Amino acid sequence: MTTIDTESLLEKHSLESVLIRKLGKPARSGHWHCPFHKDRNPSFGIVRGNAKLCHCLGCGWSGDAIAFIQEYEGVSFQEACERLSGGDVPQSANMPLQRSKRAPLKQSEKPTETWAAKAEAVAISAKNRLWDNSGKAGREYLHSRGITQDTAQRWGLGWNARDQYYKPEDWGLPTNENAKDVFLPAGLVIPWWIDGTVWRLNVRRPEPGNGNKYMGPRGFRNGLFNADTLGTDKPAVLVEGELDAILIEQAAEDLVTPVATGASTGSRVQKWVYRLSASPLVLLSFDRDDAGMKAAGWWQVRLNNTQRWLPVGKDCGDMQGVVRRWVCTGLGISERTKTQNTIQPFPEEWEERFSVEQLERLAIRTVDGGMSDAEALRAEGLN
Repeated sequence: MTTIDTESLLEKHSLESVLIRKLGKPARSGHWHCPFHKDRNPSFGIVRGNAKLCHCLGCGWSGDAIAFIQEYEGVSFQEACERLSGGDVPQSANMPLQRSKRAPLKQSEKPTETWAAKAEAVAISAKNRLWDNSGKAGREYLHSRGITQDTAQRWGLGWNARDQYYKPEDWGLPTNENAKDVFLPAGLVIPWWIDGTVWRLNVRRPEPGNGNKYMGPRGFRNGLFNADTLGTDKPAVLVEGELDAILIEQAAEDLVTPVATGASTGSRVQKWVYRLSASPLVLLSFDRDDAGMKAAGWWQVRLNNTQRWLPVGKDCGDMQGVVRRWVCTGLGISERTKTQNTIQPFPEEWEERFSVEQLERLAIRTVDGGMSDAEALRAEGLN
């Protein structure tokens, strides 16, 4: 008996050539308009680091060249292989005729419209309460985490003053005699907005007792916090906690795009793997514990653009005041790097006179140490 040698077939006939033949040349971004849904902006492309796999940022469809032909032309697996090979299908002996085994790709799904609408209403109400008398504890907690009022408002953070319980039907969830109410714990409410929809509400509980520090109403989907801002222009920083991502954004928005999985094993679906693969670099900055190390290892296997960058302390929340410096060091640049939102801490001609290491030390003395240029030069023996 024989089987189709799919690995050889996909190696011989590139996915890019198939897509160009069927869809034409891609846009300048390297993406095509997705043929599987109404796609106003090109969102369908080849996964960075895996030239045999394509993915749509919009509808979430993923597959190789064989799967694409099957879907695009509405044919069977056998016929798709024949069309890809031009009739010369490579085969291997002594195996049943079937597709060689490979791990299935998990796809992401949006929450139901009813769930998302309810979550949005709850998030907006909680956002308003954060800034009234009942939200004092939430504001104090954010201050302790180093998060400013402007940042909290920009991210739509909110406050739920007491535990609340909802009927499952309010969230569009199944109802029966054994169905439990939907629980919204008291605490800081963090909405996960992705593609214009709330995918998740996570609540940081001030007094979790023996329960989890983070909880939220059931029915959410496996998202990636702040996924909308990922692109090809800036490196990404992948962390576990949403508040860590927010703190990084507050300190270094001009340098990196911070995203969070919400749990050490969260966000493990193809949609988010693809979006991260498009970044020029992904700093894997999970917590400094066993779960964080395992999480980093999972992403390192699936992305070819990663660098492990451990936080100082257990997590990024322990780095208040030095987050920007930590990001710069991870990127291999100095804090004196010109960006849209930063001030050059010393004269530009120093770039020609001194090494990167010398410039970094001068930056620390002038920015953090408050020295004048002349004092910093004398302290470093460079005058």
